[in-house]
Amino acid sequence: LISKKTSISTLSNAMFNHFQINVNELKKQNILVKTVRLQENLKPKESMSFEQVNFHDVVKEQWESSFLKRKFTNNIFLFVVFQAYNDTFYFRGLYSWKMPEQIVDNELQQFWQLLNTKLKNGITLNKVVRGAKTITTNSLPTSSDSKIMHIRPKAQNGNDVTPLPDGQVITKQAYWINASYISEILASMPPLQFSKEEQKDTQSYYYDSFKHLLKED
Repeated sequence: LISKKTSISTLSNAMFNHFQINVNELKKQNILVKTVRLQENLKPKESMSFEQVNFHDVVKEQWESSFLKRKFTNNIFLFVVFQAYNDTFYFRGLYSWKMPEQIVDNELQQFWQLLNTKLKNGITLNKVVRGAKTITTNSLPTSSDSKIMHIRPKAQNGNDVTPLPDGQVITKQAYWINASYISEILASMPPLQFSKEEQKDTQSYYYDSFKHLLKED
């Protein structure tokens, strides 16, 4: 069912509608639905995006009342997980998750503090030529700066920009949960369940999922 015209998110919404589950009603109960697409190696195809960053709010807010702390303290996330197998995506299941308090008070707070400090000190923007394109790099937190989260663009195009506290203008950016952290969160999910017709392929499937380990010393 997944094609260029039908995305994972579209299919996920159709599944909820089929079972007469209103996603907007879930939001009112602080349950946020997010889709995840795992590759055959059990790692997400990409990081998970959230709201765009309001840079001016970040420099004004305090950690205890910050957007990030409220977001991950007050909400439960319902992951709708699909996984690739033999070039086909299968529905693997639903996974309910809330960020542990220990992560909120440590890794998440450290990420917010890093972002807050960088914004107050001023963001460095550089023009870099890569092949036929010229792109603008920045000094906002990357996935190597935090185990759980980073900042990266989420805009309609290069002209979709927002001001920084230091007066510069930057392409609109968003909060993204690192793909590696998503993989860690979903590690305890039950494996794919195959029909009897498909079970004959499962032995090679599970071997493929860990064969890279056998090549290590």
